[in-house]
Amino acid sequence: LLLIADERDRVQKKTFTKWVNKHLMKVRKHVNDMYEDLRDGHNLISLLEVLSGEKLPREKGRMRFHRLHNVQIALDFLRLRQIKLVNIRSDDIADGNPKLTLGLIWTIILHFQIADIQVSGQSEDMTAKDRLLLWSQRMVEGYPGIRCDNFTTSWRDGRLFNAIIHRHRPELIDMKRVAVRANRENLEQAFTVAERDMGVTRLLDPEDVDVPSPDEKSIITYVSSLYDVIPRMPEVNSGLNANEVELRWTEYQEIVVIIMQWIRQYIIMFQTRANSANPTDLRAQYNQLVHFREVELPAKEAERLRMKSLFMMMENLIQSGHIKMPVGYHPSDMDKEWNKMLLTMSERERELKIEIDSMEIIQLSTLDMQKDALVCEDRLNQSSSMLQMDIRALENHRAPQHEADIERALNECDAMIRELFIDVQTLKDGRFFQAELMYRRFALRATRTMRGRRDDWQIIGLAVRVEASYTKTHTHTLAHLDTHPPTASNVTVTWLQVQRVYSGISSNCWCMLVAGPFGARADDQTEPCETLEPAGIFCSCLTKGCNYNNYDRCTMLTIGVPCLPNANADALPSTEDDSNMKYVRDLLAWVEEHQAQIEKAEWGPDLPSVEGNLETHREFNRTIEDFRSSINEAKAGESKISPANRGNYADYFGRLELQYTRLLNMSRSRLRHLESLHAFVVRATKELMWLNDREEEEVNYDWSERNHNMSTKKEQHAVLMKELEQKESIINGIQDSGEQLLASNHPARQTIEVRAWRAGSLVQR
Repeated sequence: LLLIADERDRVQKKTFTKWVNKHLMKVRKHVNDMYEDLRDGHNLISLLEVLSGEKLPREKGRMRFHRLHNVQIALDFLRLRQIKLVNIRSDDIADGNPKLTLGLIWTIILHFQIADIQVSGQSEDMTAKDRLLLWSQRMVEGYPGIRCDNFTTSWRDGRLFNAIIHRHRPELIDMKRVAVRANRENLEQAFTVAERDMGVTRLLDPEDVDVPSPDEKSIITYVSSLYDVIPRMPEVNSGLNANEVELRWTEYQEIVVIIMQWIRQYIIMFQTRANSANPTDLRAQYNQLVHFREVELPAKEAERLRMKSLFMMMENLIQSGHIKMPVGYHPSDMDKEWNKMLLTMSERERELKIEIDSMEIIQLSTLDMQKDALVCEDRLNQSSSMLQMDIRALENHRAPQHEADIERALNECDAMIRELFIDVQTLKDGRFFQAELMYRRFALRATRTMRGRRDDWQIIGLAVRVEASYTKTHTHTLAHLDTHPPTASNVTVTWLQVQRVYSGISSNCWCMLVAGPFGARADDQTEPCETLEPAGIFCSCLTKGCNYNNYDRCTMLTIGVPCLPNANADALPSTEDDSNMKYVRDLLAWVEEHQAQIEKAEWGPDLPSVEGNLETHREFNRTIEDFRSSINEAKAGESKISPANRGNYADYFGRLELQYTRLLNMSRSRLRHLESLHAFVVRATKELMWLNDREEEEVNYDWSERNHNMSTKKEQHAVLMKELEQKESIINGIQDSGEQLLASNHPARQTIEVRAWRAGSLVQR
């Protein structure tokens, strides 16, 4: 048995080497030892270029990794054309493995020479080998004593080869002499005549075939070469009347148009479709591509074979001019477009793999960023707790104890937030879909840090230096303060003005000048302290008085509710009328600015972004509702306006109330729309994730004959179909909800339509 196997390998090597050289000679290349001369991948790539008519990339080096890369290019090209390579790796060919090298060349022969064989009367379940056997049987019909039952022993005596040549060229072979000659004489005559008069390369020698068990693959390779040079059998067109020819020609044209449109549609889609920034959607895009390659592509390949079969039926009529072939309708035209589509699909698949790998790396980095953000949040909570402890100490006339700890915690938060903002910018550059959401969250933490630092500075100012300043009508000395503690009825306390520049967040200075813990009377007026430096930076609390517990009026969260006068003003307004007028104008400008922000705000294309927008807008809406206190304060200030300016002030305040009402309605409307959108997207995303998971399981399942567990899979598939029936009603409900939202003119139309359509399309698939 070992000797027979070795002899078979020897014959195959010789036959396949001749077959390879037959094609390589077109590019002036030649192999002597197939096992050695294919190892670097160059000859293998050249062979595929000749067979496919395409240009493939290659490495020019001669190192081992260059060889492996070149062989891998060839293997990837074959896989791209749906050619199955069983247990053949690049290192097997690069190492000159005889068995696997022969297996690779046989696979190439099957695909490029034998797969397209078509015979009239063939059945749909016939393999290429069966079709070639049927063709051989048709060719020798009517020759007495000659039968074609297989591709081994039936060909040993050489009469089959001679009969096929005789059917095509009767003048070349004398069949009477063939009947009485020895096996090797018949084989020698057939191989010589076929090479000399028909151009068929001599792949075999008589001693290769005249053996007890001739090599099947070698004979199939040679017979397929005869098939290539012999015109299709006359029976192909026999029996077809004019009406049948017209029907087949119409069918052929329709198939060509359908397949060509399908090919060009996918070429455009592969070339122009952008990669999603959402990891879930990106994986869905990749799964769709895999589904296309493994399900849709083979189905179209079957239609393509049907088209070629129709072409062969009418080839004689086309060649004779009875049928005029339009430009672009020849099978070779379709082959070019088909190969172009395969290349664009391969490039698209490569891009998606790279993007998925990159997205996985980014997601790992976001986990680290989220951990750092949690640490920062913990530090802020600690500083907030210590700040509250110091405030209670001050209220009880005790010195604060945690200034250093608060400062240290805020410094740590400063450093972490700077690093987080740098990392978020990297995510933005990488088009990470949650980068903007993370940026907003970190910005909120930055704001908390600034507010914590502001409060800390305020307490430091209280603990370090308190300068009591009485109104112009009250004059007291510092010594008198020891025996007469200040009260809300007789004093306004002005705190030390503390200036700090918040590096990396803002270049503005914070001015913390507020009234004391006892508050201040509304009619008290305080002059700015002349010793404060730099001069000219004041808060509105100076001119109007301010309750310590209401300092958020001066700097409210991230949206900067205006102070009166402006902290960057060069000097205070000359009169109280000017101060109050400027304050109401600043409030009006703030309201109009945030109206514009709401009008331009986005809704988000997916669940994370919608959740982020909802979370952010809830905070924003609370801030807008809290803004009512500033409106009320501006209303109270109207009584202090002089009669000459009261009409102008009333006009501004009327506009302020009108625009604030509009802003509040806009904010509440956006909040309602975000909540309804979030509820819809949560439901849709849940079902989409389930459908994507099921689809990925089906796509990745081993459906080959090697899998012996198909009975279990059938049971699982039945369960899956029941689940899909149940899910269909849920998906229909989601689509109905989406239609209701659209019917109510929901502003997030694009997000709703995309989610509803994707859910429906996945169920249909």
